[in-house]
Amino acid sequence: MQSVDKTFQLTRADKDLLSKQEYDVQAWCILLNDKVPFRMQWPQYADLQVNGVPVRAINRPGSQLLGANGRDDGPVITPCTRDGINKISLSGCDARVFCLGVRIVKRRTVQQILNLIPKESDGEQFEDALARVRRCVGGGTAVENADSDSDLEVVADSIPVNLRCPMSGSRMKVAGRFKPCAHMGCFDLEVFVEMNQRSRKWQCPTCLKNYSLENIIIDPYFNRITSKMRNCGEDVTEIEVKPDGCWRAKAESDRRDLGQWHFPDGTLCVPMDEVKPKSEVLKQVKQEGVSEGHASLKLGIKKNRNRLWEVSKPESKWVLRGSLV
Repeated sequence: MQSVDKTFQLTRADKDLLSKQEYDVQAWCILLNDKVPFRMQWPQYADLQVNGVPVRAINRPGSQLLGANGRDDGPVITPCTRDGINKISLSGCDARVFCLGVRIVKRRTVQQILNLIPKESDGEQFEDALARVRRCVGGGTAVENADSDSDLEVVADSIPVNLRCPMSGSRMKVAGRFKPCAHMGCFDLEVFVEMNQRSRKWQCPTCLKNYSLENIIIDPYFNRITSKMRNCGEDVTEIEVKPDGCWRAKAESDRRDLGQWHFPDGTLCVPMDEVKPKSEVLKQVKQEGVSEGHASLKLGIKKNRNRLWEVSKPESKWVLRGSLV
């Protein structure tokens, strides 16, 4: 059995702040050296009191240990507080070492949380995001990481990548991720923040590693792709990605350009069959410059000072006004 009794003070300025609806006093407790960072955890059979008033600390049986995916909450103790000195006590049947504290907290809306996440250009450089994709798709030479996709051995020219949010199942609108993650998996940013209100954990849905709000960014590579798909049908949820980062939509859509290959920055790749080799153009010009009656006539071809192709005969010269380059 362990117990602790402490006092804390609420000043007049604190009480003025607490008069606003979005502010409260919260009691919190963490397990020292917890294997899961950034979470609250109360001891077994926790008995919390504030100024002699019992406060329920946990919503699980007292004998039940908190699992790796579990999260305890911090109870609001504002109704139990008063101006000046306050007393808080905690006891529990737990041999582990915990840390108890009291703080003033502010409730934020989903939109306020989204506003705290840096803009796409401020969170990560596009070149860094592209390097991660190239490493995950094509192998690369980056440092190995336990949650990376670099163990994939790609035999095909491209691999399919699903753009569905792993939490909602719908195509991502704004592609978010945790910056320390080495894999290229993303989630829908707004869906993730909304669901965090209930789960109370900032955990990557791909690798299940725990982080904090400060680690969330907008993925500049995949967000450019999802932005281009906002006006097409929701059935378009997969893309093909080459080892160099080029991509195209895998399914047919009402926007045919999405089915064409794009460079990593989103610009369209020019199909090779639309670019006529210079040798073929020169051959065509030479053929046009030979008449049937003079099949054995030797012709000279060169560019003049105006950078136009000039074809000459022994008796005469003329200029072909073509579009050769």
